[in-house]
Amino acid sequence: ALLREQVRPLLDATQTLEHEHQQHSEIVPMLAMQLPELMASLIAGVPSGDRAPAQARELEARLTARAMRMLLGLLRLAVTRRTPAYDPAVLDAYVPEVLELAKLIHSARQPD
Repeated sequence: ALLREQVRPLLDATQTLEHEHQQHSEIVPMLAMQLPELMASLIAGVPSGDRAPAQARELEARLTARAMRMLLGLLRLAVTRRTPAYDPAVLDAYVPEVLELAKLIHSARQPD
């Protein structure tokens, strides 16, 4: 909750900017909502004691899930040629590399 409150001024300012300039970004609020949760997991997830190995696996799973939600959210926004962002081309430079990596992942995951 503390981390979300620290991001609140950014969200308020961007909301005002969007209203005044008739602009909209789906990227800024998505990341601003996901990053505090990611940070909270990092801060609260220090493995210790007898359960440290299990805690480390749980932390890894939580961090991976949150990071993948952010990645998948960005990829969904890249589907259209006009990304709902202040700069509609903001994701364009990354698409070729994402496609290349997706092909490599697909090839590597094929059964032998």
